Amino acid sequence: MLDGIFISLFEQGSSLLQTEKHYREAITTFKLATEINPDRPGSFFYLAWTYTASGDKKKSLQALSTAIDKGFSDLAAIGNNKAFDPIRDDPQYQQIVGRLKK
Repeated sequence: MLDGIFISLFEQGSSLLQTEKHYREAITTFKLATEINPDRPGSFFYLAWTYTASGDKKKSLQALSTAIDKGFSDLAAIGNNKAFDPIRDDPQYQQIVGRLKK
């Protein structure tokens, strides 16, 4: 049952982020998804994306780091996502991404 709720939240959060551009609601949705299933790294990646889109660089970097800690390994998804452009020059971002390149 929780898997179904997680998937629903993930899909809703993706729509709020990518289609509707309702970042505050997307943040709430992805945070809930991470609480329901804290071992799924994708929701932390999308949470990082949403935080960056909303202008919260610090929380974005924290969520991105957590995503990688939990196993997110798609370097292209990070590198090709223009939403992360505002934080690419941040030393913490470079350190986080550097962990994937090793």
